[in-house]
Amino acid sequence: AGMLMPLGFTIREAASGREALESALAEPPDAVLLDVSMDDMDGWQTARQIRAAGLAEVPIIMVSANAFENRPEKLAAAGCQSFVDKPVIESALLDELQRHLQIEWLAELEMPIWAPPEAPPATAQGALPPELLGELIRLTRLGHLKGLRDALDDALRHHPVCEAEVTQLGMLLARFDLDALLDRLSASLQQAPGVST
Repeated sequence: AGMLMPLGFTIREAASGREALESALAEPPDAVLLDVSMDDMDGWQTARQIRAAGLAEVPIIMVSANAFENRPEKLAAAGCQSFVDKPVIESALLDELQRHLQIEWLAELEMPIWAPPEAPPATAQGALPPELLGELIRLTRLGHLKGLRDALDDALRHHPVCEAEVTQLGMLLARFDLDALLDRLSASLQQAPGVST
């Protein structure tokens, strides 16, 4: 959900296999992601139940930390289209969704790269420069997780006095809480010297 919602996907979560089945039957989704390990029915049983209920065209992607579960015969027997390893890598998940939903990703062809000035301007103690805050806000709105991680790593290298703030931002990013991250960045930008909103 943290990876897909910022990209515009509508996500419905289920706490068990039975709940996933009921949700899929009540309102058929464009795709189903099933964890192999779930309460009551496991992912394989749930997938077979979804197929038996008549949802034959919905792509089903299995997710598991156990790579040995990724066997073509198991996928075929349960009517699943593909398998994604845990921990889920964003690019791997997006590749599978693109393949099965015929999605065409639209992105900026050239993303400006933020480069720190040779001599960073004086900022309030522990406050990130406004230019960097603006770039982090842009990346957050895009849902560009890798770009955010790289920008925060650069910020830590070039602005060590801001370590506490960068750490807090990194924790929000690690939880995929992009709304809270955007709120914190926007508040910091409003408080930056010389910035009027």
